Amino acid sequence: MVVIALAVLAGDTQRASADVSCATFFWTGSSNAAVARYQPRYLVGDGLEDVGMGNIVGTRIRYQWSTQAARCFAQAGANGYFAHPDFRTAACSAAEACAPGTRARRLSERLTDVQGVAAVLATPNADATYQASLSSARASSFAVIDAMANTVRATTGFYDQLATSYGPLIDQLARVVDAALPAALRTALLGQLCAAGNVGHLRDLGRLCSAADGYCELPSLAATIDSCAAYQAGQTLAQLTGPLTTARTGLVQERAQITSQRDAIQLRWSQIQALHP
Repeated sequence: MVVIALAVLAGDTQRASADVSCATFFWTGSSNAAVARYQPRYLVGDGLEDVGMGNIVGTRIRYQWSTQAARCFAQAGANGYFAHPDFRTAACSAAEACAPGTRARRLSERLTDVQGVAAVLATPNADATYQASLSSARASSFAVIDAMANTVRATTGFYDQLATSYGPLIDQLARVVDAALPAALRTALLGQLCAAGNVGHLRDLGRLCSAADGYCELPSLAATIDSCAAYQAGQTLAQLTGPLTTARTGLVQERAQITSQRDAIQLRWSQIQALHP
């Protein structure tokens, strides 16, 4: 029987309260535009076109824009970089089952985003105002980033457990589809695999994975569960050997993808920590 313990995932802690003045960039009475999402480039005076002021020249407006961006970059309002919905969601690719909709971003994807931003914030700037903005945004951003540590630990721990849980399942399937073994033994093993309690544990793996990392597809695990449903509905070992052989091959690949996600999270987190102020 495949059993896995649920990792308790601590969510990112609440960010600093939103500042209403961060919602818009005010220049003059006729130049007052909403800010969709603060971007790293705003900290060095770029991106005025995003608030409809790209035609205004001069350093003073860019310094004001930069200073506001520094104050608002990591704030908890929906236009803060890390609080914006785009930090946690992504468009589904054509190869994903959720296409053409959106999905939660995996932790590895969010950390790749964080690593890129942290690298920009750590890049020195010769202009004193822009450097002050970068330094301020870097400090407030790492207050948000540091709060992700529990989630990083819990998610990598979960992936370790999930990869380990695949081992007995893969081994059991190998015996079920091994034509060198007596058919009666293989049928008995299939019955054990497809017992209601064990299938319930297999279903839990998929649910726990989505809970642990936002978006998690385990199609070969789902195919194994479907084969068990077919077995319980009356299909024979002979009928299910082909699908189960395919499922076992897929489970081996799926386990490799699980460990790859774990490794990607650990790598990105170490890269982020190397950029810590």
